[in-house]
Amino acid sequence: MTKWNLNIDHTTAAFSIRHLNIVNIRGMFNTVRGTLIFDSASPADIGLEVAIDAGSLDTGTAGRDEHLRSPAFFDADRFPEITFRSTGAEMRGTGGQLNGELTIHGVTRAVVLELALSGPVDAPPELKRGKVIGIVARATIDRRDFGIDLNVPMAGGGVGMAWEVEVSLEGEADLIA
Repeated sequence: MTKWNLNIDHTTAAFSIRHLNIVNIRGMFNTVRGTLIFDSASPADIGLEVAIDAGSLDTGTAGRDEHLRSPAFFDADRFPEITFRSTGAEMRGTGGQLNGELTIHGVTRAVVLELALSGPVDAPPELKRGKVIGIVARATIDRRDFGIDLNVPMAGGGVGMAWEVEVSLEGEADLIA
């Protein structure tokens, strides 16, 4: 199988969550490491392992970032990594579903990621990266499944932050020679 390293400078993990039932708040994690196993000759044998630095959370608002890193949410000091490890796949060429175990806040749950790969391409020689493949993976999770259940009831019903969170990984991976 062909092994690829996620390029830390060209990969982000992101999330989107409904706030006050009126708008989506988006954020990302700036430090993502991982390895992709993929060979177009045998796409069903795909594998993905990802480690995300929970402290690298960035929503563009310092106060909100600190609140989200706190014990009320990610508890980044106690649980410094968010991880994903694939356990199987149903691929159709360079797309499909990737089954795996997602660990957030010290809790591991099975998830299914919708996956799309693109490339590989040859990076321009001046980048000194060689072959590069693109990866986009998405899922919707319930944050309560991971022990992140703080919320504030809204007058008239509902809660301040949705339980469902859209999560994604998008980036580039370099071929390991």
